[in-house]
Amino acid sequence: MPRLTDSGVIIKVIWLLLLLLSAGCQAFAGGEAAATIDVNLTPLPIERSAIQTAATVDHAMVAATVVAAGTRVAQLSRVNAALAATLRSSYTATPELQAVVVSAGDMGSSRVDAMMDTAPGRDEPRAMQVSALATAAGTNTNTGCANATVNRFSPAADRIYLTAQVSQLLAGTQFSALWRYEGSEVSSHSWRAGQSEDFLCIWFYVTPADFAFQPGSYSAELYVDGAQTGNVPFTISAQ
Repeated sequence: MPRLTDSGVIIKVIWLLLLLLSAGCQAFAGGEAAATIDVNLTPLPIERSAIQTAATVDHAMVAATVVAAGTRVAQLSRVNAALAATLRSSYTATPELQAVVVSAGDMGSSRVDAMMDTAPGRDEPRAMQVSALATAAGTNTNTGCANATVNRFSPAADRIYLTAQVSQLLAGTQFSALWRYEGSEVSSHSWRAGQSEDFLCIWFYVTPADFAFQPGSYSAELYVDGAQTGNVPFTISAQ
């Protein structure tokens, strides 16, 4: 009997030890699983932080690139403005040439035979002037200007003159006189200036050899390079 009792006690003790051992293993196994989960989850916040940091760095780099590009554009704009200002300051406009024509009147005229150079700082050439257009019975032998203006002549006259005063005469200018009787052309003469003159009196004349000095209404017209500059009416009468 005592042996059976001792054996039972021993068996109970063994069972108790086995139960304790089993409980200890379960506790150890549960802690290991929790530790494994913690280990697996720990990198997630670290990786998230790294991603956020990288994104922040990328954003900063992009912003810096944009600022640098804007600075470069501003620099180029200033360079372009400086170049444009330099070109404007060194550019000299080509002076334009202008022609001015003054219409002629009956007893005198003026016209411009040359193009006018209007460059700054340069004196403009004076226009050639034709004035004091008149008929006369004679001219001054020294000046060639009319002695006196006459618009009525006798059929017995030797000559009838057409005179004019020219200022700033240009070499090569052609002058022509056309004579009309009752509106019809009866004679014409031309003369071309051989040299330029500051002032000159020019004259043309007709005689009875050019056309008969019969009574009636006449006119003498002056042309400069083919353009009429004046018309002087006169008469021939017996009285």
